[in-house]
Order: sequence, then structure tokens, then C-alpha cells
Amino acid sequence: MAYFPQIGANGMMVQLPFVQTFSHLTSVSELQSGPRQSYAWRPNPLMAWDLTYPALTPAEYNTLMAFFVSQQGRYGEFTFLDPGGNLVAASENLSDASWTATGLSLTATQPDPFGSMLATACAAAGEGKLSAPAVAVGAVNGFWLCGSVWVQSASAVAVTIALVDSASAVQCSTTQTLVPGVWARIATSAVIASAYPISITISWSAATVVVFGAQVVPTGGPGAYQRTPGNYGVHPNVRFDTDVLEPQYVSPGQVAVKLRLVEYAPSVAQQTRFGLDSLCGVWTDSSGNVVQAVWIGNGPALLTCPVGACQLQLGVNDDHYADNSGSWVIAVNDIDYTVAGNAQPWLHAGGINSALPFGLDDGAPPAIIAGFTAGTTAAVQYVSGAVCPGVGFTLYYDANGDVSYFAGLTGSTGKYFPAKYMV
Repeated sequence: MAYFPQIGANGMMVQLPFVQTFSHLTSVSELQSGPRQSYAWRPNPLMAWDLTYPALTPAEYNTLMAFFVSQQGRYGEFTFLDPGGNLVAASENLSDASWTATGLSLTATQPDPFGSMLATACAAAGEGKLSAPAVAVGAVNGFWLCGSVWVQSASAVAVTIALVDSASAVQCSTTQTLVPGVWARIATSAVIASAYPISITISWSAATVVVFGAQVVPTGGPGAYQRTPGNYGVHPNVRFDTDVLEPQYVSPGQVAVKLRLVEYAPSVAQQTRFGLDSLCGVWTDSSGNVVQAVWIGNGPALLTCPVGACQLQLGVNDDHYADNSGSWVIAVNDIDYTVAGNAQPWLHAGGINSALPFGLDDGAPPAIIAGFTAGTTAAVQYVSGAVCPGVGFTLYYDANGDVSYFAGLTGSTGKYFPAKYMV
């Protein structure tokens, strides 16, 4: 999926005034006995952005217009990395499934730099590292990203913050030796030069470090802190709210334009893709390193190989694979392949895909179709067969999976589905 561009060389995406509108979805029941019951259906609200650009250069305007034309106005759908949000899904809860803690013992509800009890003490006997995805789907090569975090320790420990791609290539890093007992906000930024997903990592050795407020933003500097969930900055279902972009030529070399972006909840057709045990795929390099994960279902789907990938891997959307049964026959460019009912779309335990974890990692390897180059296509379509999700299920399903079971992002195991990372 395309990303709304950074239209300036310094990473600029918006100019002031920049207006955000939040739309929550809450069910409320007023009981006759008096109590009021309410339920929030979205962990993060849907957003709309009113963007005013009073002073674009012609080159910046041309970049914006080229993207608008590529989306055909309101027709196209893209991902907007909100410069007023946080690309880390759980900025204060290091026990969330999005975080991977290596060599650490975590103790929550510690004092934070703002006077609350929202920080986490992380004790490392040896090498300790925290890691969480920032941009898990697609490629943001050429984008400015900045990672930051607050840290404190009773000792003068050296803490390193880095932005790292899923092939373990460090995009940028900063190391700072802490003053004992003093909070420090460490930041690192760079223009990303990778086609792989990007994670933030925080690491140190043989010390207890109190961590708070991890953040990644699509700008050259850290900016104001935005807590997540609630201010999550990755919005994958965004469209322009107009079919006409009308510039105003204010003066030589200065163009003004206004536009509105609107985020939508996934459509019914999109939600069907999240069916339990539906067919999904992932573009990888020759070593199985994830470049881009995609939804397929029954298809037909025409998938374009992204830069950095050379093979398509096919598997099942689930969090517990060992009890699955059955298989599908899937045609890729008119050649039939068998996808086992317990096939994971990618393997992640102990490998460089560890930044994209899901499920119990108890499945079989995926079906692999090699021989692609960037820009070539794969026509994928379900042919035959059926898969059963396992214990508690009696029916077998085609490649759309169990569409009555909206899989969402996590399953009964408490682990992510591959859906977490799909477009």
C-alpha cells in the first residue's frame, strides 16, 4: 500500500495550521435500575485531517500533486503516518504483545518523568534489549523517522536507542551515558535507507533501567510526546476527501493549497479478509526475510512484487497452527501449489523476522513461489480444498476462512495473528 509522502527534503508532511478530528465509537446502555454501561469498540479513534499548506515550493507542490493523481482523488486508499501521532503501538506498556523483551525482567507501575506511575523498570543481568515495530507493513525508504524514549537509572549506564530494519541493518542509533537518578530523553533520527519493516530498539548491559514513553514519529526530530494507544500514528485506511486539488499561486515560487484526508474503518469486504484461517501471503527475499505482507483470501488477487523481494510465501491466518487440518490448492500465475492448513506465512522464531511475531510459532513452513523481481506480478486464486482451524471447530473453510469469526489482531492464545502486519 502507498504512503502519503513527505513532500519536503526535511521530511515535512504538513504545515500549520494542521487540524485533527477524532471519531470514537462507543456503545452506551442506560439501564432502568440506574447504572450506565458503555463499551469502546476501537482502541484508537478514526481520524480526519484538515491540511493547509500556505507556502509550498513548486517542487513540493508537484510531489503532492503527483501523489494525488496516483490515488485518482478519492478513489485510492493509502497509509498516512501521522506526524502528530506515535508509530509505536503501546508506548508505555512494555508487556504488550507488540514488545519483545530480551534478557530483561520487567516491573511495571514505576514513577515516570511526568509524576505518574506509568514507567517500567527493566532489569538486565547481561545484555538487555527492548524492541517494538514502528512501521511493520511496506517500505518507508526515503522517509525521515525519529525514535525517542525516556530512561533513568541508579547507575551511570550507557543506553542505546536505534531504528533497525527486519534484516538487522541499523538505520540510526544514539548512545548516552545516564546521570544516575536523572531522567533523560534520548533520540535518534535518519532518512530511512531500507525496503524492510522498521523497529525501535532500546538496549544496555548489566543494569536496571526505568523506561517510559517510547516513540517513533515521521519527522526529523522527536517532537511532543504522544501516548499510545489513543494517539497511534499509523493509519492504513485513508483517502483524499476530494477529487479536485486547487492550488493558489501566492507569489513566484510559493503555492498554497488546502485538502482533507479521511480515515475509514475497513469495509465489509476488507473485514472478510480477516477471517480466521484465511489465505494470506508475504513477499520476502531469498532468505525468507519479510518485505511486505498482503491479504489474499479466495482472490483473484493481482500482487506486485515490491523492491527487495524475490519470492511469494503463502500461509494461513491463525495464532495456533498445530491443531489445524486440511489444505488448499492455490493457483499462482496458472500453476497450482498446495498450502497446508498449518502453514505459517513466515517463520519468525530466532530469525531476523523476530520483529514481526505472531501466534505460538508452532506451524509448518509456508508454500514458497520463487523467481520474481521487483515490479513483476503474481495472479493468485483459490482453486480447491478446505482447512479446519482445529479444536472447537467442526467445519472446513475455503481460502476466505471462517468469515463469521472476525479474527482481529489477537487470538485465544493472546498472541497476534499475521493480520497484524497485513495490508
